[in-house]
Amino acid sequence: MCSYKGFNFYCSAYQKLFEVLALGEFNINGLYNKSLCVYSTDKSSSAIVRILKRIKVHGLIKRVTLTYKCYLTKLGKTVITAGLAIKEMFVISELSVMRFTIPSHSAGFARV
Repeated sequence: MCSYKGFNFYCSAYQKLFEVLALGEFNINGLYNKSLCVYSTDKSSSAIVRILKRIKVHGLIKRVTLTYKCYLTKLGKTVITAGLAIKEMFVISELSVMRFTIPSHSAGFARV
């Protein structure tokens, strides 16, 4: 049995992918490899196929029988919205609250 690596919601490439998957149009029409190629111009079609396979193995999408169409599962919708919400609510708000200071021993820099 082959194992597949997980997804990092803090990686910008995966964040962009999950934001695209969370779009409402994929809930109605489903998604194809070519529909994701429109949103991801930096990845080849074969790379997107491999990513879709990883998402499918983790149970976030399900293929429609005898087609190339995929839909997000309930688990997929929950995981993606929770992951994006956690990152938006906690991580970004914590970074905006933090104040970075420069140590006093560094010469040539102004203290904050």
